[in-house]
Amino acid sequence: MIVTHLTRVGRSLQSWLVGLLLLVAALAVHPAKAAAVEKGSVVTLEISSTGKGLIDKEITRRSVEVIKNRLESIGITDGSVEQRGERWITLRVGRSGSELDSVIEFLVRPSRLEFKLVKDANSPEETRADTETIYESRLDGDGKVEEIPYLVLKKPLLSGDLVESAEVTFVDTGGAGIPVIDLVLNKKGSELLAKVTEASIGEKIAIAVDGNVVSAPVIRTAITGGRLQVTGGFSVDEARDLAKAIQSGVLPASIRVADRHEAGSAGPPQTGPEVNVDEVADGRVPPHTDNFAVVIGIETYRDIKGVDFAVHDAKTVQLYLTKLMGYPEENVVFLPNERATKSDLEKYLGAWLKNRVNPQSTVFVYYAGHGAPNPASGEPYLVPYDGDPNYLETTAYPLKRLYAGLAQLPAKQVVVVLDSCFSGSGGRSVLAKGARPLVMSVEAPPPLKENMVVLAAAGASQISTSYDKRGHGLFTYYLLKGLKGAAAAGREGSITVEGLYRYLLPEVEKNARLQNVEQTPVITPSLATIKDIGKLRLR
Repeated sequence: MIVTHLTRVGRSLQSWLVGLLLLVAALAVHPAKAAAVEKGSVVTLEISSTGKGLIDKEITRRSVEVIKNRLESIGITDGSVEQRGERWITLRVGRSGSELDSVIEFLVRPSRLEFKLVKDANSPEETRADTETIYESRLDGDGKVEEIPYLVLKKPLLSGDLVESAEVTFVDTGGAGIPVIDLVLNKKGSELLAKVTEASIGEKIAIAVDGNVVSAPVIRTAITGGRLQVTGGFSVDEARDLAKAIQSGVLPASIRVADRHEAGSAGPPQTGPEVNVDEVADGRVPPHTDNFAVVIGIETYRDIKGVDFAVHDAKTVQLYLTKLMGYPEENVVFLPNERATKSDLEKYLGAWLKNRVNPQSTVFVYYAGHGAPNPASGEPYLVPYDGDPNYLETTAYPLKRLYAGLAQLPAKQVVVVLDSCFSGSGGRSVLAKGARPLVMSVEAPPPLKENMVVLAAAGASQISTSYDKRGHGLFTYYLLKGLKGAAAAGREGSITVEGLYRYLLPEVEKNARLQNVEQTPVITPSLATIKDIGKLRLR
């Protein structure tokens, strides 16, 4: 049996537990607040897209079960949880204000429990693609938080979905009992635990909750019987709350709050009316002389079929950059049709940017046109005006080359927007003659620098479709509508990369389905790992 010890849990875990304790206390002091749902709140939860197309209904169904379990575990019996369609969940609960905040935070917490093998960070051969660094937060002797790094294998040895039960017990430490979380694994977990611990005797195993290490004990012997204990400097209540979260199950996908309102009041606002995105008033953001953009739109190709509205898309994006987004006209290159040959792409995405960009620059690259997969390697390419899908390696522009070149720029921030697709299944993609459509990975390009973000029009096996009624690509229409103001947040009406994507995702998916098309916009890095670049203000 492993008994692990930790001075202090990570700050994110700690703040969540404190919030839950406040919730429990509030319920105890104010029993009248546990009124009928009619006097509480209605919350709409959205299953976040994985970037791989349509959300599986089974994922949403499992999420509903976990949320129901969690409500029950904290003593809320007046709530209801219902699945709405493929990706929406409606929660009705007799809470509001700060109490509701605490409930929601508990319900949507991943509670992902993982056991990962610790590797030697001083060994060069161990720093490889299948490892990552995660951290343990401790208090040092001066009371300051100290972050302890652990290099671990990304793939966990076992995870919380193998836990059959989790409850709090106590260990005697010389007259004082400390609370521990006693885990019992299911049959599969028990067998796996015995196998991996036998093979890893003498090595450390990091035990992490939602990516934060709570301890990293050394494996002394093989663990049979499927039982183990975890301690983390918990108080009794903290240990009980964490056990409840683990016991109730791990959410199979990320969940965000799409709307919340008082029961009986009007629900979330309906999608706004269509707007003329081609009309833009003069700028609200002063021109920034260090900002540079390359805008490409290829509607007519030399040797292959064209792409509807691609030039209109690109021309309007150019207008927004110069009128709304603070890009001086002289710093924006516009490449339509025959001006977007392979040599033009190489010139402007390469030397032109390299000779101008500085550490204060934001770089914006927009592409509307065909994408194509290499049938042999599966590598995605942008297809220039003179490109040939039968000879991609010599006539097209590799997507990985685009990202590699942008990564070398000394820019402060880089934004790439692709209204294209790479499946070869139609829409804004083409395929070599005689080849079959492929499932590509535009949503998982080579690792990006932390200053880079990519917004792509469609998931791996999907197509990027047009919006004929508005004369734009569907993705670009909602991109422009969002930039014009529909994605604005806060008093200043600012629009960030993350805010724009959260607006685009449901709008594009919903309206694509009206055309009997599945199209899911993709953001890279994902929302879970986007960090500061997601806060980049676009307007």
